Amino acid sequence: KCSVPFPGVIQGRPIGDGLSIGEVEAKVLSALPPHENVVKLHAAFLSDERNESYLLLSDVGDNLHASRERGEVSPKDVRRHARSVLRALKHCHAHGVTHRDVKGGNVLVGENGVATLIDFGVARHASVADTLPPDRYGTPGYQAPEVLLSDMSDSLKDDARYAAVDVFALGCTIFFLCV
Repeated sequence: KCSVPFPGVIQGRPIGDGLSIGEVEAKVLSALPPHENVVKLHAAFLSDERNESYLLLSDVGDNLHASRERGEVSPKDVRRHARSVLRALKHCHAHGVTHRDVKGGNVLVGENGVATLIDFGVARHASVADTLPPDRYGTPGYQAPEVLLSDMSDSLKDDARYAAVDVFALGCTIFFLCV
């Protein structure tokens, strides 16, 4: 996975911080014990000077969202894959990690039928400081209401309550994959 900088500004904020995304993912995955439904990090190259990162991750299959779009995944398959993602989230939450970007595009399914959660670039963990407000993490359409409502952001300081945003996003994911 290459997270190289894409210099520029959108709506007054700089974009393309390839280093921080890769750095977050590398820190989180290296702190997380292995699990069959969570992508494995094999190596990381982080360059502060060049503002980019390169992560060597396990090749775990095809994007679930794209597979569903091609008609290769039935709602029954979605249910089976959702169980795998729930196991991955339970493992992550037990180790203080909130994914914050659960969606079909971040679930890969291998030839063996095992679903794997990927893309921990915006994950929340004690080893990583948040630099943006809560509503800037995740994908629109999958974000929990408490993330979007600024008056509730104080409640997100509690790890257990914050983990609920992953469950909400998984519910959205299941809905979008089934309809």
